[in-house]
Amino acid sequence: MKILITNNALSAHTGSELYVKEITEELMRRGHALAVYSTQIGKLSGAMEKSGIQVIDYLSKLNWAPDIIHGQHHLETMTALAYFPSAPVIYFCHGWRPWQEKPPLHPRIIEYATVDTMTLDFAVKQCGVPKEKIRLLHNFVNLNRFKQREPLPKTPKRALVFNNAASNDNYLPMVRRACQKAGVSLDTLGFSSGHPTDQPENFLKNYDIVFAVGKSALEALASGNAVVVCGNHGVGPMVTLKEMGRLRDCNFGTAAVHSKHGVGAIYREICKYNAEDSAALTQALRATIGISPAVDKLEKFYLDAIEKYKTANISLEGEAHALSSYLRDTAIFLKQTHQDLHQKNLLFKSIKSLKLTKAWDIYKKIKNQIK
Repeated sequence: MKILITNNALSAHTGSELYVKEITEELMRRGHALAVYSTQIGKLSGAMEKSGIQVIDYLSKLNWAPDIIHGQHHLETMTALAYFPSAPVIYFCHGWRPWQEKPPLHPRIIEYATVDTMTLDFAVKQCGVPKEKIRLLHNFVNLNRFKQREPLPKTPKRALVFNNAASNDNYLPMVRRACQKAGVSLDTLGFSSGHPTDQPENFLKNYDIVFAVGKSALEALASGNAVVVCGNHGVGPMVTLKEMGRLRDCNFGTAAVHSKHGVGAIYREICKYNAEDSAALTQALRATIGISPAVDKLEKFYLDAIEKYKTANISLEGEAHALSSYLRDTAIFLKQTHQDLHQKNLLFKSIKSLKLTKAWDIYKKIKNQIK
């Protein structure tokens, strides 16, 4: 197959960017023709090109027409859809909070997929995606990268916050205090804490408990760590074998959170540490979460969409109306965002002016007192 994948950015080693890098490398290994389109190209795109993957920031640079467009992020997806008028599209949604992720509606988007149940519900209930056109495709881990660590000790000694958003300005101090209470040392890994890395697999093997969400949590579990679901939106459970299925459906994200951040809530999860349960969980996960079975499902997803497109009754008028509606909705959002930003700037200038006025009054008062 000739496959075009779109993404909001190809710069940092985070989220959907790494997902794109990993699936394109595996698809290319299987003999497919690959290209990735994004308007924000950076460091990660260079690494992909070294692997032989074509990365483009203009669709005119692609010298072949795709058999399928794997769309991620609606601006890039709809741009590719408009440029290649005969290509069927599948839309993959990795989250429900970022506005770029919101699934667009278009008759040539044959199928949709999400990585968690909350995003699936959002797509259906808030965005109008037909329930019969959307499916859950779990996240995966490259098991060749994330090797299983040595068996966990009976009592935890070292913990890690593995999250790009964690910092001293949010929940990190509470995790630190909870770990101190439990007699566990704590390190951090991520951009906001000042310890970024594009090779987390080299660090996870050194820790017993990892505080993480999303794919980071899955990578830590695959590596043999005990994992507490913990991120910007609150605290979830220590992941156990019994609850693994439910938590994986949640992608170890917001839907798994059961309480607000607090030293007590975090400490209680640390106390649930069980080395034997974590070992059984890791063994069960590693049998199912590898990249190979994930891409098997993705290939079938593509082929199903291509076959459905062959018999779909899609009119040019229907496509034009859908594109027009999308552009209208996007224009409303962008204009409102611009207006909100303008109002914030006016408020900032007013506050700045007020502070300067007060400072001038204080200066004059002090000057008069000196005289």
